[in-house]
Amino acid sequence: MEDVSGTSVIVMRGQDGEIRAFYNVRIHRGHELLEGKGCAKKMTCPYHAWTYDTTGQLRAAPNATSFTGFDKAQHRLRQVRVEVFFGLVLVNLDAEAMPFVELAAEAVPEIRDYAPNHESYHRAALTGRLASANWKVVAENFNECYCPSSGFLGQMVV
Repeated sequence: MEDVSGTSVIVMRGQDGEIRAFYNVRIHRGHELLEGKGCAKKMTCPYHAWTYDTTGQLRAAPNATSFTGFDKAQHRLRQVRVEVFFGLVLVNLDAEAMPFVELAAEAVPEIRDYAPNHESYHRAALTGRLASANWKVVAENFNECYCPSSGFLGQMVV
């Protein structure tokens, strides 16, 4: 589950290998489906126990037979636009927006020159740190090494 501009979104790779994003809210009663991060082959609403698969299709709805004309196909999760650009998963809440690959078309050749084999890249490690500081100050200190020639890099206490 991710927060995109204040909107809760589920981003997942389905059992079919496709990356999809959904609003993290069930159409019926608007209850939030998931919290946190993890791996799931299905999503079950904690309110009415409606169960969805990784394509967003409603698979089970307890007592649905008691609703005349109930059609599970009409109760899919609402999809959010998602694009993969050079290995980055981009989520866009505007379904009508220009595709990012078109928006960034002029940058594609330069990216390919800089990282010609980017498809073979993989994450070696992931680290996270909390800092009681403005993110811009942290980013500037990371990107600019204004260090004495002694090789002392200093230490940031986080």
